[in-house]
Amino acid sequence: MKNNPKLIALAQAVGLTAYIMLVALFMKSLQNWFGPQKDDPILAPMIFLLMFIISALVSSSIMLAYPVILFFKGKRKTAIKIVLMSTGWLAVFLIAIMLIAINK
Repeated sequence: MKNNPKLIALAQAVGLTAYIMLVALFMKSLQNWFGPQKDDPILAPMIFLLMFIISALVSSSIMLAYPVILFFKGKRKTAIKIVLMSTGWLAVFLIAIMLIAINK
């Protein structure tokens, strides 16, 4: 049961979904903290792009760090299986969130 690819994929997808929810909450509260930025039109795009790059790095670390390690240890099939199953779980979470949003 140790290192079960299905559980690893689920854990990665749950972790990434939780991270995305935290970033969304942070982005939602940014305007409350900073207020409207009328004087400096470049500040908002800079904050967004920096957050986007940092988020891409964190997201890729959550989803790909362990599969890359497995890939270079020669366990290529397991690595690919984990990435595909994690992607599938993310799709399930996306559909669930969309259904919640539709029914709200």
